[in-house]
Amino acid sequence: MKIHEMLDKPNIIKLKALNFKQLKKLERFAMTVESVQHECTELDKRHLSNIRENSEIIGQILAHKIKKEGTL
Repeated sequence: MKIHEMLDKPNIIKLKALNFKQLKKLERFAMTVESVQHECTELDKRHLSNIRENSEIIGQILAHKIKKEGTL
């Protein structure tokens, strides 16, 4: 049997349709994963920014305390 004859068989057609559906699901899943990774990256950036800001504020408070009291 030739390949093009096999591809016209009902089971092969169903299999091709199923594979297409699975590929679409995988594609949506991959897009979701990519979206979640992007969100996590953005959250990490914001988190790091907050840590930097907090560190600067703590540094300013400590510097003020040392200047005022001469010690921690």
